[in-house]
This record gives sequence, C-alpha cells and structure tokens, in this order.
Amino acid sequence: MPMTQRCFVMSLVMGAVLFAQEASPPGTQLHPEARSGAAEVAPPSAPVQCVASDLKRHPFDVAGLTLTVLDFSKKTHIVWAFSTYLTPGVGGITLQVENKSSTFMVFPPAKLIILGRDGNQATLAKEQFLGEHKPPSETQIAQGGRFTTKYNLSAGVHLPARMFYDQHLLAEVIE
Repeated sequence: MPMTQRCFVMSLVMGAVLFAQEASPPGTQLHPEARSGAAEVAPPSAPVQCVASDLKRHPFDVAGLTLTVLDFSKKTHIVWAFSTYLTPGVGGITLQVENKSSTFMVFPPAKLIILGRDGNQATLAKEQFLGEHKPPSETQIAQGGRFTTKYNLSAGVHLPARMFYDQHLLAEVIE
C-alpha cells in the first residue's frame, strides 16, 4: 500500500477512535487495553443492599470483570470438607470471577475489601486450593473465561458491612 494511502487509513482509524471517545455517553470510558478497538467499559453497576444469602443473585460488573459472591460468611466455625477448613472465628467468601471482555483480564484479589460496621477492614487473606491454604494471587482470565475460588477473610466482619472492589462500592450487606 502506498504511503499516502497508509497515512489516510491511519487518520481514519484515529478519527474513529477520537469520535468514539467524544460520542461516548457520560460516565463510560474506553478500556485502556482496548483503545485501538474503541471498546467501551461501562462504569460499575449501582450498589446493592441485601442480606448475605442474596449476594449470589447480584453479579457485579466492575473493572471489566463480573464478580458473583456465591457464599459469604461473616464468621465460621471449623468446617471440614475434603480436607479443607476455614480458620475458626474468621469469615469466608466464595467468588466466581468472569471475564466478559474481548481481551485477557487480570483479577487482583487484593482489590476486594469488606468494611464492617465497626470500621474493621477484612481482605482476602488465604485462598483455598486443593486442600491447602495459600496467599491469594492475581489470576489471568481469558476472554469468556471464569473461575470459582474460596477465600478466608483476614478478619471477622460485623454487619452491616460494605463490600468494595477496585475502590467501587458494590454492596451493603445488611444481615
């Protein structure tokens, strides 16, 4: 392709990207990894107020991922199941993380924070994996992929509590 045609094509592509940025509805932004394709990432959904057992009915779309809390316990006793256990007196959470974007995404568990009514903050302290507990690690998720993991919390949580991910309020757990 001659140089003039390449320059013309590049200017058309750049113009389309700039137009997509300017024409986007307020509150939406182009995903940094997807700017060349002008794909949009919507802002996180509005915070939900519900009881812990209803969290699984409210998937959260945030930072290009869909997070579903399948199980949330503010405090537990020792529970034996397939050689795994939760630490006594500390809560646990089971998360399903799904990538609905067109690019690989990374799930950093350190961005999930639960803040109890007393101001104590709980994070994901241990990941339960094949009967062992290990520090939570970032996980890459392919396009359309999902995974489910159980975590121990770093502290017990007194309800009502607020659940945050990547500095966005996802839910207020009332009971």
